Amino acid sequence: MSQVSPSSLLLNMQIEGNFQSESQRLTAGSKSKVGGFLMALAEALGKQIDAAAEDLKQFSESLGKNPTAEQTTELTARSQMFSLFMNNASTVIKTVGEANAAMARKQ
Repeated sequence: MSQVSPSSLLLNMQIEGNFQSESQRLTAGSKSKVGGFLMALAEALGKQIDAAAEDLKQFSESLGKNPTAEQTTELTARSQMFSLFMNNASTVIKTVGEANAAMARKQ
């Protein structure tokens, strides 16, 4: 089972290549043809969140009926990291959307 942290997810997104070409690829294959870059960003973050949620779920299921204090503490830490990533993803989407709206008003 791989560990997923919010910082490693964001770093991986940056390392995997040029974000603009990635957003074009995601937009081309996007379920929604509306929203362009913002929807592509939301879908990319959504996929990363799904992966992090699956890792968290697998870890929690592996604990069994009587987890130790160490395991419970690790689950709490992983849950907090997941929560932080969810909040950051929401903030990123909101900020980019608001920036796009502000730029549109100035044009």
